[in-house]
Amino acid sequence: MSSLTSRFMGAVLAGALIVLLGGCAPATSETQSTDTGAAPAIAVDGGLAVGEGSDRIDIWVDFQCGHCNSFENANGAYLAGMVEDGEATLVVHPLHFMDTGSGKTRSLTAANTLACAAEAKPESVTDLIALIFAKQGTDWTADDMIALGEKAGAGDLSDCVNGGTFVTWVKDSQEAVFGGEMPKGSELEKVTGTPTVLVNGALYEGDPRDNAEFKRFVNGQLTSK
Repeated sequence: MSSLTSRFMGAVLAGALIVLLGGCAPATSETQSTDTGAAPAIAVDGGLAVGEGSDRIDIWVDFQCGHCNSFENANGAYLAGMVEDGEATLVVHPLHFMDTGSGKTRSLTAANTLACAAEAKPESVTDLIALIFAKQGTDWTADDMIALGEKAGAGDLSDCVNGGTFVTWVKDSQEAVFGGEMPKGSELEKVTGTPTVLVNGALYEGDPRDNAEFKRFVNGQLTSK
């Protein structure tokens, strides 16, 4: 166990959570979906692939995860810049396990909204991620998510969000990754918490709040440099 994981282990006790990269994870999995929903056109390995870079960065997040928010605040603009500059393909895997026991579907609604935006206008994805994380701590609704989609430049997502177009895809993708269905080349057997970040399959185990440390790790894994 890394020293970072140890530091956060005592801080995340509610709901019998375990910690990865200073993040959160459910102690139990959900019942598997019985049907397979529609997937966005840019879906890859249960994630949303944006950018055309030869190097690949996968990140698993739950929009209610505070440590995911910290990672976004520290590294979101850096990753968005890599996508924009063609340095990397970013594959975002939105999860929803933090809805469990809350009686709410905030994470699921946000994840579906991100998939809707990815389908409508892939270039809006990184902006929308930042906007959703900025809403963390509020009891957001589908209407809030629709408004954020519009602000991010994805257009009117009302039908897709309200209709839950990609809800089943989000649920199935979470079940798959918690069950060990990982991208080819991953050194990690399965995702157990968020944020989880792989760069060309290599697991980042540093501080999610440290942009300089994360950049050094990324640069050490890139094949295009």
